[in-house]
Amino acid sequence: MSDSQTHVGSLAAGEVEPRRASSMPAPTTAGRAGFGLVVEAPELRAGPLPAKTAGRWRRALAGDNRGFVLRRWLAVSDLAALILAWIASLALATTFDRTPTVIDSVVFVALLPAWMAIANALGLYHLPDRRLGHSLADEIGPIILALTLWSWAFLLGRAVVDTNSVELLPSVGLWAFAIIAVAGLRAATRALSRHRPWYQQRVAVMGTPGDVQKVIRRLERHPELGLDVTCVVKINGDAASYDAGPPDAGDPVSAVDLAPEVVRAARRAQVHRVVIASSPGDIDQRSELIRALSELRVHVDLVSADVDAIPSRGSLHYIEGLPMLTVPVVRKPRSRIAFKRAFDVAVASLGLVVLSPLLAYCAIRIRLDSRGGALFRQERVGMGGKHFEMLKFRTMVTDAEADKPALVGSELQRLSEVPGLFKIPGDPRVTGIGETLRRWSIDELPQLWNVVRGDMSLVGPRPLIPEEAELVAGHYKARSNARPGITGPWQTLGRSDIGFEDMVKLDYTYVMNWSFSDDVKLLIRTVGAVVRRRGAY
Repeated sequence: MSDSQTHVGSLAAGEVEPRRASSMPAPTTAGRAGFGLVVEAPELRAGPLPAKTAGRWRRALAGDNRGFVLRRWLAVSDLAALILAWIASLALATTFDRTPTVIDSVVFVALLPAWMAIANALGLYHLPDRRLGHSLADEIGPIILALTLWSWAFLLGRAVVDTNSVELLPSVGLWAFAIIAVAGLRAATRALSRHRPWYQQRVAVMGTPGDVQKVIRRLERHPELGLDVTCVVKINGDAASYDAGPPDAGDPVSAVDLAPEVVRAARRAQVHRVVIASSPGDIDQRSELIRALSELRVHVDLVSADVDAIPSRGSLHYIEGLPMLTVPVVRKPRSRIAFKRAFDVAVASLGLVVLSPLLAYCAIRIRLDSRGGALFRQERVGMGGKHFEMLKFRTMVTDAEADKPALVGSELQRLSEVPGLFKIPGDPRVTGIGETLRRWSIDELPQLWNVVRGDMSLVGPRPLIPEEAELVAGHYKARSNARPGITGPWQTLGRSDIGFEDMVKLDYTYVMNWSFSDDVKLLIRTVGAVVRRRGAY
């Protein structure tokens, strides 16, 4: 495989840094003023996929078989989960001396195809085609709904074929065990699939240099998405200026030629997705670009705006075929705020009781490991700018703050500093037991007491120290309208790998678009973030 760089047509190009210095030659300028387009892409020559990749069912796809293969693996995992749930429900019924009949097993087997139909209707097999990535938090709701419908079908099926009285225990037990089994096996299937070659997708990012870098920076922080940026289409110049001057052939080039040129670049790089961060031209020209890429069987992802402008609850609808994204007005009824507070107190209180043995063990280990107390107390800024004392397990030596000035500006910080935050992987001040506590986020558990006191919430924006809070300016100060959380979008999406500016935007978006369902999703994602341990230092 050889690498090459293409300057599309004869459009003017500004100098840009290559995506991969080791594999792409540096771009050159075309020497013309005006609107410009630059494509950085390796020349890939891939032969036909082997027949064993998808068997005889494989259709003529454009090289991307992630969705095709993943749908079948998820279907297999669902069937295996239902069978395991049925076995568990049989064991439960036997425990209560209520052994299901043979008819129950026959109905169960007969209704397995019905599960496939219900899950497919609710989109459980097509999420990979509809979005860049998905997790258990995104599909737990549809899973519960699908299993509820299927369990009712199972119960009605038993009532139809069995003339005797139908007991509820097998259906209820099957429903409960199936939720755990289906969700767990689906998560395991995705985790294993992400390491397979067929899961990886080659991606082209298109837009102005600044917008391209924003998208690439976020994609690189999430390797679990399986996205490899192999083609960069950078738009230079005035996006409203269409004429780029006469090309070598003597004919003028306009932005109308953008679609075929980008399609040729996408075909040359054999990409599976094109992320359009920004594009020139009017609505018709953008539509032509999207249509041309879709005809090439390439997934298209549009970046509508920055994270703090477009809420997750935005509604996409159409007026005479014109897509419109409506941004709803922010409303926070008092009843929802009260419900969130009640939920926080109940869960945090229960957590303190259940986790008390673990908390006591950690406190003893910390005291034995190094000199000092088990708890670390630090002033943080809470809701409405009110200061409070946040609790954590101590993970550093007692004089860590005194040693901080020596690390500021050091080579260690320069090589590993997160923009805007003082976060250093391998910080020499961290104790032995402290490293373990940080890796598994156990050091955050004492904050459950802060939740009970009302200083914090289970889910919310990151609690900032006063020095960091002073850096938040403009409309982003609205992040202080909510209680800071033990977990939140920053903690679940990358923690210390995400810089201060992006963290503030994430927190602002959470506060302005809060819903209880979002809190539940973030709590579920927290489990995955702790297991992956990315950014935990």
